[in-house]
Amino acid sequence: MSWFNQKQNKAKNTGLAVVVAAAMGGGFQFGSRSDTNLQTLCTATQQLAQCMIEQTTVDFTVIEGYRSQERQNKLYAKGRTEAGNKVTWTLNSRHTSARAFDIVALKESGEQSWDPKYYKEVNKAAEKCSSLTGIGYTWGGTFSGRDWGHFETKQCVVKATEADT
Repeated sequence: MSWFNQKQNKAKNTGLAVVVAAAMGGGFQFGSRSDTNLQTLCTATQQLAQCMIEQTTVDFTVIEGYRSQERQNKLYAKGRTEAGNKVTWTLNSRHTSARAFDIVALKESGEQSWDPKYYKEVNKAAEKCSSLTGIGYTWGGTFSGRDWGHFETKQCVVKATEADT
């Protein structure tokens, strides 16, 4: 159980769940699609994503995690040597090293949205989580090609802190 969920459960028992959820983020949880995709990623990347869903004010689904190099090559070919629009800008993606994930933001209605305003809010949670966990990350919203739903970690292993020992 995550730190946030432990705090939320304690708050439910004391009648303060709404206050804790508002102070900590939207209190969202991943569904099965996100869980399946996150299981393909390295520990640090999973932990960053988990923190993000707990801290964000915008719900989201993880739509892709690890990619084999073969899949990355096929995606790279789209819009170049294969029919379709370009969907990736590199053959050397962090997806192939299990350090990247793509999300789709969800409006309050549950409808998917590609509006950058939602991804900017999710990135605020990522910034906070990076600060809380020490896990460095890069957001695709800062790329020249603006990949709003892309997040990647700089490391794969979480470093132990004094609190862990």
